[in-house]
Formats: sequence, C-alpha cells, structure tokens
Amino acid sequence: MRTTSVVSFTAEASSKKHLEADFAALWQESRYGEKNEGVLFGECKTYGKFEKRDFDRMQYIGETFPGAVLVFSTLRKTLTRQEIAGISRVARAGRRYWKPERPINPVLVLTGTELLSYAGPPYCWEESIKNQHKRVSSLLSLCNASQQIYLGLPSWETEWLKNLDKKRQRQKSKQGEAAA
Repeated sequence: MRTTSVVSFTAEASSKKHLEADFAALWQESRYGEKNEGVLFGECKTYGKFEKRDFDRMQYIGETFPGAVLVFSTLRKTLTRQEIAGISRVARAGRRYWKPERPINPVLVLTGTELLSYAGPPYCWEESIKNQHKRVSSLLSLCNASQQIYLGLPSWETEWLKNLDKKRQRQKSKQGEAAA
C-alpha cells in the first residue's frame, strides 16, 4: 500500500463547519492487478478515551466525504462500552452499500494489538481471531474484520444479504397483496 499523509489539521470551507482530524491520508493499493484508492481520516488516542465529540467529528467527516475510510486508533488493547457504542454508531452509518463490495464510509478500528505488534493483521491477532479472518489482505477487508472483532458487528456481506432478503420479502408480500 502506498500513502501520502498529513497530521493534525483543520480545513475550512465557506458556509460549512470546520473539519478537524488527527490525520488524513491518500491511499492506493494494488491487489491481483486491481487498484483501489481513496482518502482516509483518523482520530487517535494514545491511552485516553474516545469521546462524543470524536464520534460526532468523524460522523461529520463521513457525511462530507462519501467513500472516505474513517479510522479510530488507540494504543490501548481494549475499548470501553461507551467507545464501542460511539464507534458502532459511526460504523453503522457508514455501512450503507455504496460501490461493488464496499460501503460508503468503512470504519477501521486499530488498537495496541495492531499498532504495537511487529507483525500486522492478521498475524498479530490471537489464533482464534486469526482463523476467522485469514483473508485480510486489503485496507477494506481490514476495516470489515476490525468492525467484527472490536465492535461485534456482522460482516458487511452478511448485513447486506440480510437487508436484501428483507427487501425481497417486502416486494413478495406486496405482489401477493396486489394479486389478491
């Protein structure tokens, strides 16, 4: 993966709120001859806790930049229940299907497990987690896996299929009502 990054910035646009993040990066990766690229914005905490203003700020960035990856990173190995709830809110908003095999604002959660390890994901994870997420080979697949590991959310694909099935059931019942 190739990146170009900037740390701790504030951006301004006329008639909009200030946009502030701890870091941003343009990223590009090539996998099996196919290129993916985009922008990511991150909120960092060394050993402090993420707060409501952090979640609100990242939510605003996601609304302003459709397609951006939103990163929450901390050197702590675990998240509090409040952090999980706040990050999950941002992640759920960003899970809406956007382009083939990707949501509108993927959320990436990084803890000390990933950040302080000599080996990156999936090799830094405990054996049981590593076995569940063997195919983490791209930024987007890492986002998907980190939401499952740290937030307890289902995979994007599972959620999308569930929503598609609900939509099909609604259409089927409407067709049945119209025929009756």
